[in-house]
Amino acid sequence: MFSGGMVGLPAPGQRPEEPLQRDGRPAGAGAATGAPPEFPPTFVLGGAAARKCEKTGSQAWMFEGTQPIVLHTFRSQGSRHVFAASDRPTVIYSSNRKLLYSNVNLREVSHVAPFNSSSFPDSLAISMDSNLTIGTIDNIQKLHIRTVPLGEPPRRIAHQESSHTFAVGTQRVGQAEDEGMALRLLDNQTFDTLHRFQLGQHEMLCSLVSCTFAEDPVEYFVVGSAYALPEESEPSRGRILVLAVEEGSKLTLIAEKEVKGAVYNLNAFNGKLLAGVNAKMHLFKWGMREGQHELTQECTHSGSILALQAVTRGDFIVVGDLMKSISLLMYKPEEGIIEERARDYNGAWISAVDVLDDDTYIGAENSFNLFTLRKNSDAQTEEERNKLEVLRELQGNRNAVIPEEKAVNIPANRSRSD
Repeated sequence: MFSGGMVGLPAPGQRPEEPLQRDGRPAGAGAATGAPPEFPPTFVLGGAAARKCEKTGSQAWMFEGTQPIVLHTFRSQGSRHVFAASDRPTVIYSSNRKLLYSNVNLREVSHVAPFNSSSFPDSLAISMDSNLTIGTIDNIQKLHIRTVPLGEPPRRIAHQESSHTFAVGTQRVGQAEDEGMALRLLDNQTFDTLHRFQLGQHEMLCSLVSCTFAEDPVEYFVVGSAYALPEESEPSRGRILVLAVEEGSKLTLIAEKEVKGAVYNLNAFNGKLLAGVNAKMHLFKWGMREGQHELTQECTHSGSILALQAVTRGDFIVVGDLMKSISLLMYKPEEGIIEERARDYNGAWISAVDVLDDDTYIGAENSFNLFTLRKNSDAQTEEERNKLEVLRELQGNRNAVIPEEKAVNIPANRSRSD
């Protein structure tokens, strides 16, 4: 078994050695000079790195790879951090007197050096097998993780800033007298359950959103549901429920709307409510009738098999279908209609969809692939303008999801290889 130790400088003197509690050959050691005192020495053993907790004396193995790790210090946003170069490159940093680490979206980094110029301020020069990359590290943020036992599976969640609450759709099973789905109201600081709104028998909560309506400042939780009856292969009816948080701790039903199918998605849309119900997209207005709030249908659009996903941008609506890939719709408020502008004619079973910009959209489908589409606004013919052009396809080996923003930013003038 190997051990690691530190030698004090400038005054000579070695601190006690620390046995490394793992088989392997030491590959290096380092510390972040100028970092807070709680940033302890980091020892490298093969493709893993360890640190010792000064309070408990225990060793924590932070990350592991298959290649030797080389430690480099660098400064970002006025603080000093450590870059661990290996086949799993990682940034080690100190926050709130805790040592944390964050993975970097690069592979096989062999060396790192600070790089600072007028064109690339506060950057890093990162050496890999066949290229040199100049990039920056995003602001390192602390992520708090807390587990809140609910006692039943959560299905949907929405946050409401005005009432400082979360609404969580949960399903209780195994208790015949109260089996089914409910909407639970949680305090967004303590996570205590404030109220429970029970749905009907065989009623499944399919979608949930927090939104406001035109000429009504109150923020509501809106639930989309479906009745999953044993004799039906697809739900033939469902409900849209509009609930308000009253007295800071109680869900009150303000209005409900019965619909002919499952409400697969809900979106706040131009002061109105956009709902995907089975094969149609419905747009509802919020108003008053005989002193009661109500949802009234303004227009619909048909053309899907099942409109499972929908996102909006301005007056545009991007719909992800069960089998017919992605279509682009446009709402015309002057005429009060929704019409189709373009679609992807390649069949795909969509599991997620999002908008990258006004003309570019990304989809994920159940064959583990991601793909991006572009609207052909400048095409010469109407037929070409009606087609969404496939820009790029990415094959995966697991359920595809919409990717999050990565940690390393590559300057815009640098070309990226496929």
